[in-house]
Amino acid sequence: MSAPEEPDDLDVGDLVPRDPRDAMSLQTAWLRSFLAVADKGGFGAATAALHLSQSRVSAHIAALEHTLGVTLFDRKARPICTTAAGELFRGHAMAALLELQRGVEAVRSTLDNVVAQVTIGSYPSVSSTYLPGILQELQACHPGVTVELHEGTAATLEEMVASGTVDLAFRPLLPKMRETTLCHRTIWHEDIVVVMREHDPSPRRSRSASRTSWPGR
Repeated sequence: MSAPEEPDDLDVGDLVPRDPRDAMSLQTAWLRSFLAVADKGGFGAATAALHLSQSRVSAHIAALEHTLGVTLFDRKARPICTTAAGELFRGHAMAALLELQRGVEAVRSTLDNVVAQVTIGSYPSVSSTYLPGILQELQACHPGVTVELHEGTAATLEEMVASGTVDLAFRPLLPKMRETTLCHRTIWHEDIVVVMREHDPSPRRSRSASRTSWPGR
């Protein structure tokens, strides 16, 4: 007696019992919000990093917890921290998003042009003067590359790179970097001049003084 033939239109989903709490029902936006709150230690900081409203981030976490059937954060702790279940899920969520991003980039690499997303950190003076020309040249050479820009202070930019929020950052040399796992390269020197009135006596007095007498020299 021969075995019954399988139908040609068999769907893989038909082989596995459907559970409303399985991975297929999760949304990547929920995972991003979850990781941001876990990394930043609070909803407020996560909303700033994600550029989303706090109500949206809270809704993402609530939906994720409902789908998983567990509590991911201890909301009574200050700062907010992950529960045992949340910490366990944290590694899997990060791995899932990274693997998904690799898949996106792998598929796009089959195109003639380089396709990727770069997240850059910067501070206002660089964003308004130095960076526009660099980004314009990048766009001309690699139109498939998209750039996401985050602004901050020297200290916060360093934290963004260390935490993986941005891929790289432009920041001043001072204050000195504290994160020993990061490296830096000087790419630009900015000229700073003293501006004064035409008949101000200060220039005449400064001629007899050494340049080393100026602060910071």
